[in-house]
Amino acid sequence: MSGSFTFNSVDFSAYGLTVNNDDSPAASRDIKTSQVLDNSFVSTPFAKPKRPRFNVQVVADDLTTLNSYCDTIKRLLLLHKVTKELKLDSTPGRYFNAICQDVDLQAQTPKLMSGSITFLCADPRAYAVTPTSSDFNIDADPKTVTEAPGGSAYIEPVWTLTAGETLTDAEIILKNETTDETFTITLSMVDEDVLVINSQTFEVELNDVNVIADMADAAVFPRLSPGIANTISVTAFGTTGTLNIAYRNTFA
Repeated sequence: MSGSFTFNSVDFSAYGLTVNNDDSPAASRDIKTSQVLDNSFVSTPFAKPKRPRFNVQVVADDLTTLNSYCDTIKRLLLLHKVTKELKLDSTPGRYFNAICQDVDLQAQTPKLMSGSITFLCADPRAYAVTPTSSDFNIDADPKTVTEAPGGSAYIEPVWTLTAGETLTDAEIILKNETTDETFTITLSMVDEDVLVINSQTFEVELNDVNVIADMADAAVFPRLSPGIANTISVTAFGTTGTLNIAYRNTFA
């Protein structure tokens, strides 16, 4: 591994920082078992938080500049109390949502510091820098469309249904047939009303008003499965509306 990183839109190569290697695991899951007599059963695996730990060096022309670089690096990394985008030169086109946990830099010579920088990614997934947005006409009832994302982890899209006609007490069904996840909600809508189903934040809004109470008890926020074609069906939404699927390819 070589290069540097960008954090909160700041390129740290400007401060003489080079990443030598990353000691963190590429992907890790928490898997528990339950023992019953002579057998054990695996629980549902959960992705563990990622802690990227970079072995780094900082190079400058003289000791004064070196100390200034070190102070600036600490300030830019440690002042933030919420996650920011972390982009690595070694994996272009992706970012993590990260917060800096530790900066340990020690002077080796008047022109060189070395040590480690550790981040915490409570969400261990990486996301594509460039978002994807796909539009479909709902010209049949039910209507089936196909979306084929990339990545290597499940994707939590924002689904936007825009009505093209009057719908009265309609039991609208949005289903990913590939993942067998079905979202059902009963609503009345008129032409140009907008229903937004956010599978990442678990929010449902009609014209910017929360309507999660109208969601069916058994409804599931649909995801997209990575690397394959997903079959999406929309039922009871008439034949003149539209569907938009907005997301970022997601990587384990």
